[in-house]
Amino acid sequence: MATKLQFIAAHEVTSTVTSISIDNVFTAEFDNYVIYARGLQTAGSTATYNLKLLQASDGAVVSNTNYTSMFESCKPNTSFGESRNASNSSGWIEFFGDPDLAPEGSGTVGRIYNPFASDQFTYCTWRSQHAQGGSTNRFYYAAGVFLDTTSFRGFQISQGLTNDLTAGNFEIYGIAK
Repeated sequence: MATKLQFIAAHEVTSTVTSISIDNVFTAEFDNYVIYARGLQTAGSTATYNLKLLQASDGAVVSNTNYTSMFESCKPNTSFGESRNASNSSGWIEFFGDPDLAPEGSGTVGRIYNPFASDQFTYCTWRSQHAQGGSTNRFYYAAGVFLDTTSFRGFQISQGLTNDLTAGNFEIYGIAK
């Protein structure tokens, strides 16, 4: 049976890290991609993990101010909120939610649109869920755009706040044309 999702790569975090680069996953074969992240945990209390893109030409991490995003935070134990991040050099903020110390953690389903195309902006949408402070679950719904027509071949998962990443699984799929 054919499927529109085509497996590209997987990465498991097995040691303490502050960032992970997942390279050579965006190609001309697909226009759009799905990133699944699950079981993300940190060495201490809550941290944030962002997504930065890797240039197609040399694999360098793009840290300029072309990242723009917004997200809605749904917090059952407190008020809901929203965040707008324009001209940000930290990447797409909290793309991977707010991982926390075991047994709590987080997971994300994200989509990246047109990352390899050099004549279009790169867009993304994501939903993340994380447990925080015991039994408190929080949910984020977000979207972003990279405001330049640059071609990308991969991405970096980078630490936004302190506390290293100690566990997690990442899977990348291409969506067949």
